[in-house]
Amino acid sequence: MKFSRQTSMIAAGLLAGVSAAAVFQVLANAEATRRVEAALARVPGLHVKSVAVDAWTGRVALAGLSAESKGLHLTASRAIVNASSHSLGAFISPAAAADDTATVDDVEIDLGVAKIHVPHIEATGTSLSSDDLKALVDPNDPTSATDRLAKLTATSIAASDLSIDVAAGQITEKIAYKDIKLDQVNEGKIGNLAIGGATLSVSSPAMPAPLEGTIGTFSATNVDLGLYARIVTQARTDANEPLATLYDSATIDGVKLKVGDGVDISVGKMSAGGIKARPFLQSVLDFQKLMPTKPDEKPTPEQTKAILSFVSDIYSSIAIGSTEVDDIAVSVDKDGKKGSFGVSKIALNDMSDGHFGEIALDGFNIQAPDVHVKLGTFAIRGFNFKSALVGLQQISPDDPNPVKNLNPRTLIPTVDQVVVADVDADVPDGRNQGNSPDGSRDAFKIGKIEYDGASYLLGIPTVASFIVEHVVADLPANDPQMKQFIALGYPSVDISSKLALAWNEASGELALKELSLTGANMATFKLTGVFGNVTKDLFTGDLAVAQAALFAAVIKAADVRLDNQGLIDKAFTLLAQTSGKSLEQFKAENVAAASVGIPQILGDSPASKAIANAIAKFIAEPKSIEISAESSEGLGAGDLQLLSNPAALVAKLNIKATANE
Repeated sequence: MKFSRQTSMIAAGLLAGVSAAAVFQVLANAEATRRVEAALARVPGLHVKSVAVDAWTGRVALAGLSAESKGLHLTASRAIVNASSHSLGAFISPAAAADDTATVDDVEIDLGVAKIHVPHIEATGTSLSSDDLKALVDPNDPTSATDRLAKLTATSIAASDLSIDVAAGQITEKIAYKDIKLDQVNEGKIGNLAIGGATLSVSSPAMPAPLEGTIGTFSATNVDLGLYARIVTQARTDANEPLATLYDSATIDGVKLKVGDGVDISVGKMSAGGIKARPFLQSVLDFQKLMPTKPDEKPTPEQTKAILSFVSDIYSSIAIGSTEVDDIAVSVDKDGKKGSFGVSKIALNDMSDGHFGEIALDGFNIQAPDVHVKLGTFAIRGFNFKSALVGLQQISPDDPNPVKNLNPRTLIPTVDQVVVADVDADVPDGRNQGNSPDGSRDAFKIGKIEYDGASYLLGIPTVASFIVEHVVADLPANDPQMKQFIALGYPSVDISSKLALAWNEASGELALKELSLTGANMATFKLTGVFGNVTKDLFTGDLAVAQAALFAAVIKAADVRLDNQGLIDKAFTLLAQTSGKSLEQFKAENVAAASVGIPQILGDSPASKAIANAIAKFIAEPKSIEISAESSEGLGAGDLQLLSNPAALVAKLNIKATANE
């Protein structure tokens, strides 16, 4: 084949151009490497065995990287990142310069008590520059961790494995995570975080056997690493800084733990959402520096004040939308004695600024050779301890009387509702006075216990109710006092009760809305009433002032009602049999006694006759009876002497009495 002179000249030109470019590339790489090495050399505590820079693509390869400062030691066998785009590389090969992958191999972080190892980290969709690298690995960089994390942007960051080894005294712990992936990382915020699971091992000479287990997959959304960093390293400068999202949601799909052959623990799904926070008034790191350094060292007054302030600030700086833990099960086998307990669900919702919307536990049960307890629901709703947090700020630890400026009642939290429902228990009775046939055990059920409170004054509710529903139990046959009820045909009881009160400040009245006791298939007793001249001092004053307010109150109205559901019939029948009379004779005698005797005791007045007629009617046919009394002026402490003169007492009251209505 023959080449023309023109072709030869073109070929020679191309060869010369390629040779020149190659020489220029070598020179450019050498200069870029020199500059990176010089920049890294200025980082205190940083050592790199070798540096290689590709000026065309902006790729920086570091080998044998290590950094040490303030007890932290970090090493990596190899790191590849993107440097700031070199003008030559960007001009000649924009596509190559846009390569957006960074990798780091064999990362070791030594924190003294803990060592972290990551074999390989790979980030895509990132443009980490040499200046960014310097900042990220420089422990002494003046730039805050928040600002450094703000530069962390990548389409994804992945690590197949991450292990943490902890040695704290005699306790050793190892946890190994797998398949870690961060997606949509933008300026330190992670759109989606996923971990494929983990294994855990903890051992100590004090433990009967090592604790070993697995943790299921973990996922989280919208995680703000920068805010985490601020909370740990920085104090907020604005006391009223609003809370920001720490993460939107997080879930862990189960945990299984085992301690030898003696203890097994399993937890189902765990989830949390709507978590918000802000930096504290004092950073976590600064707070730690203030604390005593020795276990037996007592905190100074300054340290005590710092602790109280820090605790108070925590509850105003963290908010929880919802958290839930499902299906907790623990089984224990000790020397052949087996037992277990479990919880279907634990939830904490709406926690912010010293207030818990709800703390709830469902499906609690204990099973042991001698103990069987089940609890359907336990819930605390509207638990508010904001006043207690404020009160803590008024304590002066350096004063001989540290609580001189504190009203102790401000430390009392308020509760909207407490509910305990579906209790089923069978437990030993150490006194041998239980309701089992031999008295060795107590077995009972409770449908519901509920407390509701509102309109609190210094920790005391001015509106409250307390309900107990369906306490069901066999009566102890060996108890002499219970034998009478058993003789009436009640070997077991089903009891319910309610107390409800409400204070009206404008009228100065305290209403006893209900005080009742109900026995299923027995009877219902209900008392209502109104107290007048009830002032705020009864709730907010000290003990002496409250006692004075109590004695100043008067009784304005009262109503008592009894509804028979079988108990009175059975009692009349038993009393008749005991007296050797028929039921008809028994009733007739007592009707006559009530009609004549009550007016003699209460005075011959329309009110006493109404009471006598109602009681007589009830004895004859025991369905219901109701007696009400009112006093326009009210009965006060000075009227107690009238109890010895019933006729005079009745004369001061407007009384109504009805039966079987």
